[in-house]
Amino acid sequence: MVGICSATRLAITIGIVCAAILWLAADTEILPSPRKASMDGRVDITKSIAVSLTSDVRKNQTLNLDQKIKNYVNVLPQLSSIGLKRSNGKYSATTENHELNWSSDMYPDMCRVEADIRHQDKVWGTLQILFVPDDQRVASSYYYPLRGIFFIFAMVALSSWLILSQTFRYLNPSKVVPSRVRSALDTLTEGLVLIDPNGEIVHSNSAFTEIVGIDPDDLIGMELNQFEWNALESDDNFPWNSCFEDQKQVRGKVLECSSEKLANKYIVNSSPVFGSGQAIKGVLISFDDVTDLEGKKNELAEMILTLRKSRDEVARQNEELNFLANCDPLTKCFNRRSFWNQYTQMWSDCETGRLNLVMVDIDHFKSINDNYGHGTGDEVLKDNGELLRRVTGERGVVCRYGGEEFVILLPNMSLDQAVDVAYEIHKAYGESQLGGLDITASLGVSNTALGVMDMQHLLDQADQCLYAAKRNGRNQVVRYDQCDHELDSLDDSAGTANTVKINYSTVTGLLSALAFKCSRTAEHSVRVADLCVAIGQQMVDKRNLYRLEVCGLLHDIGKIGVPESILNKPGPLTDAEWEIMRKNDEYGVAIVRSAFESDEMASILKFHKEKDTYRGDSDSLLGLSNEVPIESKIITACDAFDAMIGDRVFRDAQPLEAVTQELLRCTPDQFDPQVVELLIKYVSQPGYLTSRMVAVKTSTTAAVSIAGHLENLHDAVASENLRDLKTVVEGLKNEAESGQIEMIADAASRLEMVLNTENAKLSQVMEVAEEVMQLCRSTRSSLVASDGISQTPTSSS
Repeated sequence: MVGICSATRLAITIGIVCAAILWLAADTEILPSPRKASMDGRVDITKSIAVSLTSDVRKNQTLNLDQKIKNYVNVLPQLSSIGLKRSNGKYSATTENHELNWSSDMYPDMCRVEADIRHQDKVWGTLQILFVPDDQRVASSYYYPLRGIFFIFAMVALSSWLILSQTFRYLNPSKVVPSRVRSALDTLTEGLVLIDPNGEIVHSNSAFTEIVGIDPDDLIGMELNQFEWNALESDDNFPWNSCFEDQKQVRGKVLECSSEKLANKYIVNSSPVFGSGQAIKGVLISFDDVTDLEGKKNELAEMILTLRKSRDEVARQNEELNFLANCDPLTKCFNRRSFWNQYTQMWSDCETGRLNLVMVDIDHFKSINDNYGHGTGDEVLKDNGELLRRVTGERGVVCRYGGEEFVILLPNMSLDQAVDVAYEIHKAYGESQLGGLDITASLGVSNTALGVMDMQHLLDQADQCLYAAKRNGRNQVVRYDQCDHELDSLDDSAGTANTVKINYSTVTGLLSALAFKCSRTAEHSVRVADLCVAIGQQMVDKRNLYRLEVCGLLHDIGKIGVPESILNKPGPLTDAEWEIMRKNDEYGVAIVRSAFESDEMASILKFHKEKDTYRGDSDSLLGLSNEVPIESKIITACDAFDAMIGDRVFRDAQPLEAVTQELLRCTPDQFDPQVVELLIKYVSQPGYLTSRMVAVKTSTTAAVSIAGHLENLHDAVASENLRDLKTVVEGLKNEAESGQIEMIADAASRLEMVLNTENAKLSQVMEVAEEVMQLCRSTRSSLVASDGISQTPTSSS
């Protein structure tokens, strides 16, 4: 809106008032009206002519009436025509066209004037005079004052403006604020406005004039409300209006102006200005532009929202990683690693006789895979996990121990209560279908009160019960205190005959040496060992599973002697370099044979390495198929899989689908079909690629030290020297406690307790020693970690 200065507005106002007064005077006929004057003049003319004609009628001089009225028309220009109409209705004298014009609508009534001609007190006739029509503007009662009104308005407004302009030089409203105060207000960055009780601007500083883009003089007299303010809060009343109403300061109101010049947000503060008698003389308002601040605030709010979403996403992903690290992807039950963590915690917390272990095995599961396919087998395992978790509920923990074997930990209950839970599970199998099939299962139950010495012993007892259930016809529950233990002696004798003495400290030493040479190769060896255990659980017996795991760890030990230029070469090897690699493969077999004095382990690695010699010659390989140990076939497939799925010096990691296709393409020429089938099934589980990257921190020093004690432990057990054995156990316990390895320290304490028991059996001591070895496997990853973090392999018994 373009502002009008005060002098101009006042001058226009005065001119309008004067014009209005003049119009009112003319309308009420206080001033003479041209219309009335015209009518009065016509009446006078009519009377004069009527008197003259009356005199002629009385003297009987009627013959010259025609000529006389024509003379009147010719002499008086305002006359149009005259007619003398007798009382009998006939005209005795008329001018030209009078009768026609008198009856025409072309002449308004005010143009017709009549007067009676009387003789001897009787109406002799009627004088009709038709006047020329006046200008319509004159004839109108409103036209007359317009010219005068406009003239008076213009003259008064001009005169007032001249006078007021000169007067306002000395009485300018903006001069109400002293110049020093104005200068001080102009230094403020906030827009400042002073308004009077009518809401009109009396003063504004330079910051506000820059905001609105209007000259300071033009702002004087403008209403502050005329700008397009919008309140951003529920209170629609403007702060300055509230200030007038409540006579209090109003602070912190946020207003937004939608006009083009004020398209910003402002924090508005209003303060009343009091005069004498506490009457409000005006309001002082400040406008602080916070548009940029509000924009930053909105950006911050969006950033916080994004961070919250990122935090929630990270939490969700952490939950998924935690699930993948601790649970079996197919059955949603705990995996072996998490099982041992839960088992160790419950073993420490539960009172004697209050921890139970139930081992569950699906009957004839192999026939399900053979008859219905592995897809149906997976559905059976999935539904089996759901059934066990549903029936067990919060009473215990369900773990997939391996293949179709599941283990349930039931803490804080007696053996009879645990057996009742086992029968609930057995009943649920009879009432449910798994994978659309009628499935049965065998269950073995044991309790810590049944002569259990350690965690592994309790697991072995439940396993013996499970074996008894299968031996007695399957689809039943067997408890350890009612189990036929004839099998125990058979297992012990078989174990003594088949157990291979493997020095674990030697394994850790060789693995540490390999890690020092090439940490990437050592980490690869750990992952291959994990895969070998996962596949071997379904193809080899438990007593040979440990040997397979060690062979998987040491299958590349010969690379200690390979130059780094060959190991890290970013491209294919030459024939000469391949020759060096083959020679060092032979060195690896020799190292294992000499370190462990085991022809079985050397044979496993030898046949694994010979796959390169027969590569592409299917007949030669197939010819050896009857002699190749199953462990060699497992290591060969797992080694090839991890090599393709991981990053190499000369290429990036391959997608899982491409790796599995390559394995199938090379079967049976290079890989065993059954091994490849189980391997693809295992690695195709949801979340496998993520779970294989889960890492833990472990003290390398503690792991090596523990391995050294275990070597002494094996020597003492082999020599059956109980005195030396007590000494070794005491040192092992102290080392584990100083290294804060609680699980090994507890196992050493139990071993020490067994040694102090009268008539202690060497077989019992060996069981505890095997448990300690199993716990130490979880520390081997520290021997190959470059930063103290690496893969944690799966433990096996």
